[in-house]
Formats: sequence, C-alpha cells, structure tokens
Amino acid sequence: LDKEGLRSIADNYDLFYIDLWGVIHNGIKLHEQAVIALKELIKMNKDFVLLTNAPRIEFLGAPVHRALYTQLYI
Repeated sequence: LDKEGLRSIADNYDLFYIDLWGVIHNGIKLHEQAVIALKELIKMNKDFVLLTNAPRIEFLGAPVHRALYTQLYI
C-alpha cells in the first residue's frame, strides 16, 4: 500500500471489493504489487472480496487463482 493509493483510504473502510482480472492478475501471472497490497490489508485485519466479471471463469486464470491463495494464506 502506498501513501497516494490504497493506503490513503484503507483506515476508513473495513471491507474492500477488488476485481481479479487486470487488478490482481492478467490471466497468466499475478501482479506482485497487488499481492503485496492484499497482504497489507490482511495485516490490517481488513476484509476483501475478490470479484470478476469474466464470462467463463472456469477457463480464466485457475492456476493464477491457486497461486494467489498460496501466496496469501500458505
């Protein structure tokens, strides 16, 4: 989290809705800065919901989603 971005508002909210595609990953790999931001939200005891409007989620990024879970929780 940086002072000009999410950090500047994180204390004001308990819950964040975050898009997966293009924000957390590009369908092939995770955006490392986004993963760092999610880890910071976890440290701050903030909740977040990861959303997507991808029309066929079963084909989009399953390995990327597993990698995200591993980086955040294992």
